Amino acid sequence: MSLSEQECVACGDKVLYLATDGRCDGCVAQGHGWWTTKEVADYLGVKLGTVSAYHHRGEMPRAEERFGRTYVWRPRTITEWNENRPRRRHKA
Repeated sequence: MSLSEQECVACGDKVLYLATDGRCDGCVAQGHGWWTTKEVADYLGVKLGTVSAYHHRGEMPRAEERFGRTYVWRPRTITEWNENRPRRRHKA
């Protein structure tokens, strides 16, 4: 039987073994996991309602998982989206 690589749900790295929650050893050791709407808001420096509005208007990546009523994203998904998202230009 050969082993195949699987993708870590937190960082997206391809590894041979994952923890039961789908994270690689590195993410488990470093405490990486899912980002909630609040954690996304903290990262972006905006209010929680702003992230909720982005999500419901489709202006950010779709949530990758949902636990009850809580939407969550991989940190890498949010950081990559934020680096590449269009910005509003303010008039001078």
